[in-house]
Amino acid sequence: SMLLNLISLSPNLKSLDLSNNYLGPKGCTDMVMWMTENEKENFSLRSLEVSGCGLGDDGFCKLLPVLDALTYLGARDNGITSAGLITVMTSTQMIQLQCLDLAGNQIGEPGVHALTERFQQEHKRSLWNPKQLTSTIETVNLSNNDISSALAASTEAFLKIHNPLLTVIW
Repeated sequence: SMLLNLISLSPNLKSLDLSNNYLGPKGCTDMVMWMTENEKENFSLRSLEVSGCGLGDDGFCKLLPVLDALTYLGARDNGITSAGLITVMTSTQMIQLQCLDLAGNQIGEPGVHALTERFQQEHKRSLWNPKQLTSTIETVNLSNNDISSALAASTEAFLKIHNPLLTVIW
């Protein structure tokens, strides 16, 4: 909570790096609660780095309420699995991220499918109605996860056709 007190004294804070500090799901919940209690319009934070913070799927899912405010989320090395990624990708919460870094987690095929499905649907919607652009995602880093080269290749081929603006780092 001392951290939150410091952050609340810095309403113009645009970037926060908490890497390698054990937050766990509980610390993540406290941080998100603080961010959502202080109206999203009133906080300037756009870039959040929480790599190596022990979030797991639970902590990653707790970040959902702020994914419509952040443009960058770094969540490397947090033990996030396909289950956590599926929960986030199948939620109705708007995701405004431009860059999502999930390198070094335990995401496998089901998570990759959920991610490509979500952003492909949003891309398709925006083609029909540009005002409905619900996603601004440009880059997703999935390196060092449980993803085979065959899955990476087939996903890459799918994205070239269905979501050419999205770059995935394998």
